[in-house]
Amino acid sequence: MTGPARPEEAQMTRPSPAPSIPMASPAPMARFRMAPAPGITAPDVTTEAGR
Repeated sequence: MTGPARPEEAQMTRPSPAPSIPMASPAPMARFRMAPAPGITAPDVTTEAGR
């Protein structure tokens, strides 16, 4: 019952801190830059984050 639940959390927690930082860093940055690239980099991020 707790077999697949325990090993999954342990495996996700171990390889998460390493590949999570580098993968989550360039991922959101590239999306934010590509989205507000047309001409809305400051107002777009501020409006979405403020909302």
